[in-house]
Amino acid sequence: MDLSSLLRPIRELPAYQELLSSLRLGERRLRPMHLPRAARPTLAAALTLDLDRPVVLLVSRPDRALTLTEELPSWAPAVRLLPYPDPRPLFYEVAAWGPRTLSQRAATLAALTAGMEPNAEAVAHRPTLVLASARGLMTRTIPRRDFIAGTRWLFIFHDGVEEWN
Repeated sequence: MDLSSLLRPIRELPAYQELLSSLRLGERRLRPMHLPRAARPTLAAALTLDLDRPVVLLVSRPDRALTLTEELPSWAPAVRLLPYPDPRPLFYEVAAWGPRTLSQRAATLAALTAGMEPNAEAVAHRPTLVLASARGLMTRTIPRRDFIAGTRWLFIFHDGVEEWN
């Protein structure tokens, strides 16, 4: 179901325009909005479509992130939704993370760092929303420098011309 046409009235509100201009200017102190929980995915979808940068939607619990993963594509089908799951073991437990958690976190980091590799061509911009729980965002996966250093780039040669892949 595509509900994106319902975003237009929200985008026309003066309070939304004020919030959008504040975010574009990089203001650090924003007024609390006290939105009902049901309105938050709609606002996140509109902001993701209107801002020219990735948006992080931080939720309190992992089950809320799962609910939003299903709900947000209805509001903005054009938005690339990147889950950033929290690891199952608690921070003090010595246990391995699950393969799905590792692969989703790595895929999200790779998508956010696309175009940062040496001699990279410009990556086509697509509205991106990273969906994370507070615990998932606080848990370190890997330092940025190590992630980029551990990433390997493949070169393809066609008729003596080098291409990035």
